[in-house]
Amino acid sequence: DIAEHFHVDLNYLGRVFKKKNGKSLKDYLTEKRLEKAKYLLDNTELKIYEIAEASGYSDYFYFTRVFRKVTGITPTEWREKNQEN
Repeated sequence: DIAEHFHVDLNYLGRVFKKKNGKSLKDYLTEKRLEKAKYLLDNTELKIYEIAEASGYSDYFYFTRVFRKVTGITPTEWREKNQEN
């Protein structure tokens, strides 16, 4: 969608983005989505699937897999750990 919006090739956009930011567009978007998810986990009582949707993930299971891959724990574990603190 971003490449289309700016009328550029997707591969070109990816190269330029990585050159300017030091990370791929996909990694950047994942980082931002998970930042939002962590905030919602820490500051709301929303259910995990609602947080997944609010963070840009339509598939709860995929969201959980990505969250665990990046943080090392599941969203539920994240919430429980941070409620203790």
